[in-house]
Amino acid sequence: SKIAFLSRALKPDERTPVAALRPDAIVKRDSRDMVFVVGKDDQVKLTPVAAGAKVGDLVRVDLAPGTRVVIAPPERLVDGATIAAAKK
Repeated sequence: SKIAFLSRALKPDERTPVAALRPDAIVKRDSRDMVFVVGKDDQVKLTPVAAGAKVGDLVRVDLAPGTRVVIAPPERLVDGATIAAAKK
């Protein structure tokens, strides 16, 4: 677990939850930043993302908070593949 303390109060526009990923979740395909989004049926969909500012060790992305993605996807993973999620 990491704990961080703010050095100043948050501005109203900084209070909105944002999606942020480990950088190794983002892959390059055709010179574009992409992630594998995991659907309800455990099928992955290769999805373009706009990588933004760093948030600690994470990278801000334009996905809805709570979107499930594959972390460190193997090179052989392809769009439409069915995966088995790792147990916590």
